[in-house]
Amino acid sequence: MKEGEISHSAVRNWYFGLRVFQLLYNVIVIVVLIWLRLDWGITNWVYTAQFTNFWSGIYIFFAGSCIGTVESIVGFCALINLSIRLIIVDQVSGLTSLLLQLVGLTCMLTDSLGKPVGWIQDLIRDLIDPAQMNNIMATENFLHNLYRIVECCGARGPDDYLMYDRSPPNACIDRYHAGGIFFKQGCGVGFSTYLKEWSAGLGATVLVGLIVQASNVSKARKTLGLK
Repeated sequence: MKEGEISHSAVRNWYFGLRVFQLLYNVIVIVVLIWLRLDWGITNWVYTAQFTNFWSGIYIFFAGSCIGTVESIVGFCALINLSIRLIIVDQVSGLTSLLLQLVGLTCMLTDSLGKPVGWIQDLIRDLIDPAQMNNIMATENFLHNLYRIVECCGARGPDDYLMYDRSPPNACIDRYHAGGIFFKQGCGVGFSTYLKEWSAGLGATVLVGLIVQASNVSKARKTLGLK
């Protein structure tokens, strides 16, 4: 086998590996998005926190991931058959998948990054106020999960409960330290920080997948040795 043939074979093997990664990435994303949509706890969080664009982002990203899965399969077929038509279909579907995933990600990040601390504090304070509670069970479930996961209490701190002649719930207790003290950090700052960290992690994970997909789309013809 000539040196050029060996080099081209290695490139095709690398391309095949990227396609496998892309396929697994999109399948995992689809499973996670379905889980997010079916999980009642997530639905309660999104509704209570008034994330107006979150589900739209989920649906758009889901569509992009489905197209990305099909694109991966088409890429495998193109690799086997060296078909210029399949390459064109692969590139068009790849670009469509990229666009949809970017739009979906933007919708989700708009909610998570667009909530200022003051707005979150007002929301938590309204949820604590007994006069504002419409669904006590759902509200308490949201607050308790928020306190436990974010490790915060109240809007500005546990003293917010005293404004309504209430004691902070057990979910406010810092169980990581002895003494049964409450979390000192309010959820206005805590939830805002948590959303930014969550967005950074989500964005970084998605970025890796998008880079791989973009690489596959841009180099498909050259990798398969087609002009």
